[in-house]
Amino acid sequence: VSRWRNSDSARRSFFTDNIVTPDAHAAFMQRRKPDDLLWIVMQGWTPVGMLSLTIDRHARSGEYGRAFLDPQYRGKGYWMETECMLLDFGIMTLGLDMIWLEIFADNEEMCGIHRKFGWAEGVARTHHDGRGILRMEYMAGGWRIRREAAWKRVKDKI
Repeated sequence: VSRWRNSDSARRSFFTDNIVTPDAHAAFMQRRKPDDLLWIVMQGWTPVGMLSLTIDRHARSGEYGRAFLDPQYRGKGYWMETECMLLDFGIMTLGLDMIWLEIFADNEEMCGIHRKFGWAEGVARTHHDGRGILRMEYMAGGWRIRREAAWKRVKDKI
C-alpha cells in the first residue's frame, strides 16, 4: 500500500501529496475506526489496488475514497468491477441511502469512469493548491436502476 500511495501518479490523485513513511502509515492504520473499511483489489494473489468506504451510520451514507489502481492494471475492467462491488456492498448489503466521493476535477480518467457509472456531480470546491474538487454522489435508487446494466458491462469487459 505504501508503494502505491507514494507513487507519483497516486500522490497527484490524493488530497495530501506527501510521502508516507512506514511510521506514518502505521499511525494512520491505528487511528482507523471500525466504520472505515479498506479493501485491497486482487488479481489472483497479486494486490493491484485499494479503496475505502467510510460509513456514517447516522446519515446512512458512505464516503468512497483512498482509491488507487496500479497503472499496469488500468483499462482491463478491474475498476469497473471494483466500483460495482463497492456500490453493491454499500447500498445493497449495508442499506446506505447514498455513497459520495470527492475527486480532483482534472482527474479526467476517473471522473469519466464515475460519470459512466451514473455518479451525479454535486458541489465543487477548491483545494488549497488551487485545483478544483468535484463531489459526486450515487443515490441508492439510482444504483438499483443501473445495477444490472453495470454488472453486464463488467462481465463483457473481463
